[in-house]
Parts: sequence; C-alpha cells; structure tokens
Amino acid sequence: MTTQGHAEQRGMALCAALYGAGLTAVVLVSGPRDELAEIVLQVIAAALAALAFVAAEALWGMRPWAYPAARALAVGTVGVLALPALAALAMGRVAAGLGGLLPALCVAFVVFPMLKYLRRQSPPPRGRTPAPWPRP
Repeated sequence: MTTQGHAEQRGMALCAALYGAGLTAVVLVSGPRDELAEIVLQVIAAALAALAFVAAEALWGMRPWAYPAARALAVGTVGVLALPALAALAMGRVAAGLGGLLPALCVAFVVFPMLKYLRRQSPPPRGRTPAPWPRP
C-alpha cells in the first residue's frame, strides 16, 4: 500500500473515532432513562460507538479485517437511519418516511464509495486463494 493509501486509511480511522466519540457523548450526556424506547436508543448508540472504535483501530493499524469492520459500521449506521423511515412508510406515513430516508441516503452516498475504495486496497484474506481460470 502506498503512503497515500496509509494517509487515506488514517483519515477514515479519524472519522470513525470522531463518530464513536460523538455517539459516546450522546450516551453519557443523555443519562439514565426510564422508557423502553429511550433505553433501546442508548443501547444502539453504545453498540455503534463500540463498533466505530473497533473500525477506527482496524483502519489506523491497517489490519486485514479493516474492511469488514468498516463495512459493519457503515451498514449498521445506514440501517439505524433507514429502518425507522421504512417502518413509517409501511405504516402509510409517507412524508415522515421520506424525510427519514433522506439522512440514510446522504450517509450511504458518502460512506459506500469509501467502502468500495477500502475493499480495493485491502489484502485478500489469508488462506483463501482465488481459483485459477479454466484453460480452454
């Protein structure tokens, strides 16, 4: 991997760490909650924060599992944003559903090209070699 590739992965790691720090701050500032929905939101934010820190470490250290960690973080984030919007659409609340899908699409528009780049830069998994093409 080139020096530019190292810098790009470190930039992605910094973004993931800042995202994790933001989610951690949300969980810590919000304090204990009584309602089930608020507790569920805190658990989801804490899980995404932990996943963000794992992805940040993997990207910073250029680990072989950096791509799967970043992919899990991206899919989890887009899923957390998109699932309530899809539920609103299913209940017939079109305006709320489309308004909720907009942030998910914006995040996906930014994050998934980065994942595609990271996948191209990642080394193939150990122990798996691609099958040779059959000769005619």
